[in-house]
Formats: sequence, C-alpha cells, structure tokens
Amino acid sequence: SLLPSATEIVCTVGGGPFLVARSHECDYPAEYIKDVPAITAAANGHFTTSREVHDATTNAVKDGKSLYSIDAALLKEVKPTLMVTQDVCEVCAVSLDCVSGAIYKAGLDPAPQVITLGAHTLDGILTEMQTVADAIGQGQQGAQV
Repeated sequence: SLLPSATEIVCTVGGGPFLVARSHECDYPAEYIKDVPAITAAANGHFTTSREVHDATTNAVKDGKSLYSIDAALLKEVKPTLMVTQDVCEVCAVSLDCVSGAIYKAGLDPAPQVITLGAHTLDGILTEMQTVADAIGQGQQGAQV
C-alpha cells in the first residue's frame, strides 16, 4: 500500500494480515502497520517552515522530479503481488510513473498487479474498495462494507 487511504481500505476489507509494505505516511490502523516496513520516503527532506515546503515542492514540480521515492531494494525483498496507489495527485503521494519505475528497478517478475485509486465520489470509493477486496481474495468482506 503506497498511501494511507489505500492502507485503510486494504485493512477494512480484511487484507491487513497480508500487508508487506506501506507508505511512510501510514499510521493507521496501528495493529496492522506497526511491524510493516515503510517502502516510500519523501524525496525533499525535512523542513521547518511551510515556505520551505512550498519552495521545495514548486522546484521539484518545475524540474519534473518526484516528491517521493520507493525503496526498490525493499520492494524486491518483500515481493508484493499487489500494489495499491493513486493517480490523482503527484504532489500528494508517489506517482504511477514512480511505481512503474520502482517495479522495473526491483526486477520483479512477475510484476505485481497495480491498482490505482482515484475516486471522486462516495460511489467511486465504494467501487474501488470492492476492487481491492476482490484483488486480495476478500470479495465477500468488501461487499459487506
């Protein structure tokens, strides 16, 4: 799971025990993520003011650089069969290009299935939850949500 909402969806539909990696921003549900390694990191470091964050973000976007990175060595080690990410905002979380690049760099064969979340409505969110549930073999649990 490469973003907090995806981790919550995976856990809500019964996939918490199957998590092998998570976003550096995931902090819930603690009972599932406490021993799961963070596979992403903010590429722009740590800042003390919102101006520093703004400037670093603006410069990265202007230069076509990702604001996040994925640890390809850890990705190779945990060998996920499914990765859940988003394709709505490259500033909010890892981009789909970053995910594809990390899969390639890790040399995963077969490549994991990638589900991208991007719903803008409640119905869309529920549909995506069912998609995730089906992908992890928890279709009935997803239908109950």
